[in-house]
Amino acid sequence: MKNEMGGHVAKKWVGGEVAKQEAATSVPAPARIYRDPPNARWQATYVSNGRRASKSFSWSVWGHDAARMLCAQWTWEEVLGMLHLDIDSCPVAGLFAADAGVPVDGGAAAAAAGA
Repeated sequence: MKNEMGGHVAKKWVGGEVAKQEAATSVPAPARIYRDPPNARWQATYVSNGRRASKSFSWSVWGHDAARMLCAQWTWEEVLGMLHLDIDSCPVAGLFAADAGVPVDGGAAAAAAGA
C-alpha cells in the first residue's frame, strides 16, 4: 500500500521479528531502512535534494524491534519536518503512539542518560 508521499505504509506497526521487506514498507519513499547484522544494528538512510543523512540503532541497547521502530520514526521525522508537518501526520499506524514501546523522542532522553 502506498501513501500520498510515494512511500509504502505498513498496515499496523507490530512487534516481533520482522522481515526486511516489512521494515522497508514502514519508511517514506526517500528513505531506506535495513538490517546491519555485522554491527547488530538497524540502519536508516535518507537522501533528498542532495542531502544525505543516516542513523542507526543498536539491537543490544534498544532491542531488535525497538531499534527498527526508532529507525522508522527517525525517517518519518526527517520527511515530515521537511514538509513542516507534525508527527501526527505520519501515515504508519501506531508508529508514534505512546504505547508503541519506544520513546517518541527517538530515545534522546535515554541516550543522554547513557543507555
